[in-house]
Amino acid sequence: MKAALLDTFQKDSLAFWNAFFRELDLEMVRPRNTDQEALDLGRESLPSEPRHVQFAVGRLIDFHMQGATVIVPRPAEVIGDKIDANPWLTEFPLVVNYRLSLPRPEQVLTYGEEEIQRTALTVGTQLTSNPQKVRLAWERHKPLLKTRRKDLVTDLAGYRSVAVIAPRYLLQQDIHVAPVLEMFKEYGLNPVLSSDLDRNEAMGRHSRIDVKVSTDIEQELAGALSLLDGKGFTQGVIFLVPERSDAHQKFVKDLVKKTRKPSLVLTLQDTPEIADAAQVRAFSERLGQYNEA
Repeated sequence: MKAALLDTFQKDSLAFWNAFFRELDLEMVRPRNTDQEALDLGRESLPSEPRHVQFAVGRLIDFHMQGATVIVPRPAEVIGDKIDANPWLTEFPLVVNYRLSLPRPEQVLTYGEEEIQRTALTVGTQLTSNPQKVRLAWERHKPLLKTRRKDLVTDLAGYRSVAVIAPRYLLQQDIHVAPVLEMFKEYGLNPVLSSDLDRNEAMGRHSRIDVKVSTDIEQELAGALSLLDGKGFTQGVIFLVPERSDAHQKFVKDLVKKTRKPSLVLTLQDTPEIADAAQVRAFSERLGQYNEA
């Protein structure tokens, strides 16, 4: 049986899921298209959606064309009022089926060992009808779920450190942010990414930022702002927001109001550069004036 992991939303648990499904003798399919080809395919299919949705859909179509059962780690969990949550993130299988008439992907959970165990046993048994083999695969590969804390590079000679606050579905994908991070360096900024923080620590701090949240992604971003905005090394805060992502733009506006350091909301555009260099240059100059005052 062919299966494919949709890795476009987050990469934190992919090592476990790849090993787990291979242990079940599933043939794990790799993408045929490059990241750029996947993004272009998604744009053709859904031109009015933001780039992270287009990227996911382009990759999904690639896998379906290879005859694979697609498995997607859940992008987001609803927190609070469901009406405010983006269904592309909280109900991805349903939306894909409704908007594109594609088979619903199997969905697995992303965080929490108990939650991942439950979904691994359920989905694994559905795919193999062999619960004993599924349980053995779980026991063998669950150590891969242990995360290692990343060392933040907070002090880089000749650069001003800035917190970069954005969802993992952006920061963990080079197709979305690699040119932008290079641009920051060109203008003397050292980006400290919210996705490099310990997720549990960030989630534990979200209540210190008084904003309304609708998903666990928004909780994490609020917690990341709480952790980074108050640090001495942070000279400014940059929020990354994709074009056509209205719900995320609204949430970021609320975060900006709670930010103490100079801040910039940078839109990720459908251009090769992705972001506006003039805005980045002006923000870097502003930080120089702010920190000299």
